[in-house]
Amino acid sequence: MLGCSQRRNGLNIERLCHLLQKTFKVSRESEYFRTRCQDEDGASGLASLVMVLNAFGIDPKIRWKKSVFRWYDEKILRDIAARYGVKISDFKATSLIDLSSHISLDIQFHQIGVRQSTIEDFRNTVKVATSSDRVAIVIHYDRAKLNQAAGLHFSPIGGYNSTHDMVLILDVERYRYPPFWIYLTKLWMAMESQADGNGAKLGYLIVARQNIA
Repeated sequence: MLGCSQRRNGLNIERLCHLLQKTFKVSRESEYFRTRCQDEDGASGLASLVMVLNAFGIDPKIRWKKSVFRWYDEKILRDIAARYGVKISDFKATSLIDLSSHISLDIQFHQIGVRQSTIEDFRNTVKVATSSDRVAIVIHYDRAKLNQAAGLHFSPIGGYNSTHDMVLILDVERYRYPPFWIYLTKLWMAMESQADGNGAKLGYLIVARQNIA
């Protein structure tokens, strides 16, 4: 196990330890330890919702793979989507919104540059979400702008460090990218509103538990 004074692949482990210690004094730990890897290509949106649903502890009311456990996975969400005629796409945040009402979630999509959303609004939302057990943020961003493999991608935010103004992205494509820290300003640039041939509009989703009486 690496000590906090060591380096690996150019990463300052001491700084990473410091970020984690500072972050999780105020951030939701349960979501961090329930990270998930998407089960197939093009399923980052579903995998992100799975991570949020399980972090919220929402009961799917069916057993997982005939076990005694009851938690969500992508197959359960695909079955729900098919039942209600919801078409899931990794290119459109609206497909997750269409699914949300059937899985006890409320989702608001903030497209960067369209709804007069500012980077300060985003920063404040991140601070609230990472210290709450009822709200989460899923980002829809262009990975190429983060010097990663090109393509649009969804992932939840798992923490925020105010000292360095950095967010922890819980990448759901873990076989390619483990959870990583990124400056909030750089993430904002990766979410800047754009449209491509698939009609994708980028931004962030505020995901909250439904208030059920």
